[in-house]
Amino acid sequence: MKKKILIIVSAAAVCVIAFCILVLTGVIQFKSGNEELVKGKALCYVKYMDTYMLLDKNNVVTGSTTECPENLPEISGVSFDSIIVGKKFEPKDEAPYKYALKLVDCFKKNSLGVSEVYVADDMKATVYVAKVKILMGVDENTEEKINDLRDFYDDLIQLEGTLDMQELSKNNIGYSFRQNKK
Repeated sequence: MKKKILIIVSAAAVCVIAFCILVLTGVIQFKSGNEELVKGKALCYVKYMDTYMLLDKNNVVTGSTTECPENLPEISGVSFDSIIVGKKFEPKDEAPYKYALKLVDCFKKNSLGVSEVYVADDMKATVYVAKVKILMGVDENTEEKINDLRDFYDDLIQLEGTLDMQELSKNNIGYSFRQNKK
């Protein structure tokens, strides 16, 4: 009899632990009624498998969702070992992540929409806005580039192509844009 009780208690403990792990990793989610509040605190998100992990300005994972968050930029190209709701996001390398956050912040300060910020291993960033791919390059004169971008942003988002802002054009009067072929 004692053996049966011990087996039942052990099995129940394993189930509870497995359930807690699934909740903490965001695999199982509860509708709490404050999802909009959680999304409202989020600055951006990173994708982890089929889940979107929401990050706030303090790099804390505020929640997760299986639906792509609208009006929040994705940060990609940043590698990490694990990501847990309620804990601080810790990328393997801080530099690409900090550069991505800087770009998100600059776009937000200038009221410019951005859907994704990708930072490659060589620290060159690519930003996606509407149907335009913007090559930002390394973190040099980033604020100035975004200030320049603000001047022609409304016209740019009507286009489809690649804007190279890594350096000024040969005559130093602007950036080069290559429109997609139709």
